[in-house]
Amino acid sequence: MRVRAKLPDEVQIPPEIEPYCRQRFITAGKEYEVHAISVRLRDPPMVLFQIIDDLLSPSWLPHILFEIVDRSCAPDWCCNVLEEEGRAKRFLLGPEFIVKDIDSYNAMVEHEADQVDLF
Repeated sequence: MRVRAKLPDEVQIPPEIEPYCRQRFITAGKEYEVHAISVRLRDPPMVLFQIIDDLLSPSWLPHILFEIVDRSCAPDWCCNVLEEEGRAKRFLLGPEFIVKDIDSYNAMVEHEADQVDLF
């Protein structure tokens, strides 16, 4: 899957998502490969794309910052639903080493060295 970063005047960021958009190292108009997708189902609900940003670091950024240019998914992607107290909290789509469980996902979010090396 590939996305293109939107130009600033193309983005109207809802206030509840704005905090997740503050620190972003992407270039408007540039295309990025999506390496995983995380759908947060509440507080606030949002879709995050994992890309390699302009600092060459794995970043999770709200979908609102991008337009999709290629909808195809990598053949090794799988999905998972992460639950908390019997309720779906997050839907993940991506490589097994990211989506297999909450610990794997959190390790990638926190940039733990072993997990990032798998990337």
